[in-house]
Amino acid sequence: MPPEDPDFEFIDQSQAPREIPIFPLPNVVLFPNMALPLHIFEERYKRMVHDCLKSDRYLGIFLLRQGWEQAPEPIPYDVGGFGQIARAVKLPTGNYEIVVRGLGRVRVISYIQEIPYRRALVELQEDKGDDSAELRGQAASMVERLKKILALRPGVVAELQTHLKLLASPRDLAYAVAAHYPDLTIYERQSVLELGAVEAQLAKINRLLNRDLARLN
Repeated sequence: MPPEDPDFEFIDQSQAPREIPIFPLPNVVLFPNMALPLHIFEERYKRMVHDCLKSDRYLGIFLLRQGWEQAPEPIPYDVGGFGQIARAVKLPTGNYEIVVRGLGRVRVISYIQEIPYRRALVELQEDKGDDSAELRGQAASMVERLKKILALRPGVVAELQTHLKLLASPRDLAYAVAAHYPDLTIYERQSVLELGAVEAQLAKINRLLNRDLARLN
């Protein structure tokens, strides 16, 4: 048996916490495996980031419900992205530049704090569907549709083209397209995030890509 390495440290973060701070935003959906850069300038959210950095660095990114501009109190959707602050820079102004790494999807069970920022009890949402031949076929159809769109619009997101080359899992491909394909509205991205089955996610994205192919042809 090899000797123990005194410099090796293992931290088990495989279990999502039951309670996390919630960062509601009007124009962002956080997907698993997505790196999301954010500039934090509001006092309550600077406090939130400060508290996150002192603990496990976990937080939820939740899209505000459609029509939030007219709502007396903007309310987030029940399902959002769960992530961890991977990088943080505190600026001379006291603002933060952070990068959040998407880890999964969570549903709010109940809010347990509103001031100075929201905290919620959450439940991790598992993605249903294994890496079957049927799912791989759906993912391949999605990639073919995307290639046709990219051929007609060569300037579309280079990062997305890189993902298509590197990823193989139907689940990861679906999330990559939902996160980076620029013609999806923010609410279409949210609708993909809320779907629990990979098959349903791929079917939804394929319908949206068919719509855009019809517009381009």
